Amino acid sequence: KTDTPRAWASLSRVVKELGSLEDVLLSPPAAQAVELPGAPPTVLSWSRSHGGETWVGVVNADAQKPARVLLKLPAAAGDYRLVLGDGAVTAGKGGLQLRLGPSGVAVVAIGAR
Repeated sequence: KTDTPRAWASLSRVVKELGSLEDVLLSPPAAQAVELPGAPPTVLSWSRSHGGETWVGVVNADAQKPARVLLKLPAAAGDYRLVLGDGAVTAGKGGLQLRLGPSGVAVVAIGAR
């Protein structure tokens, strides 16, 4: 811990973030699968139904290159908010545009709140 304080600080941050998502991550999978059309194979995702919303996590597993992906949404998806992560999210045609840096993460809640 004292030899690599930056690594420990990063690990501690990740553990804290995962802890804040515990209820969401233990919730059932979302009824509708997440679609990331055209996403590179290094972009991974998960989705859960929690509190009347669909929660989506998107991760860029490439530690060298950023990624831009479209998170396809159904027409009646409702509002969205970036809950956690360092990605940028904007509404676009057909869904949400996500910009993720190398090893970037975005957790988005979609729907009624």
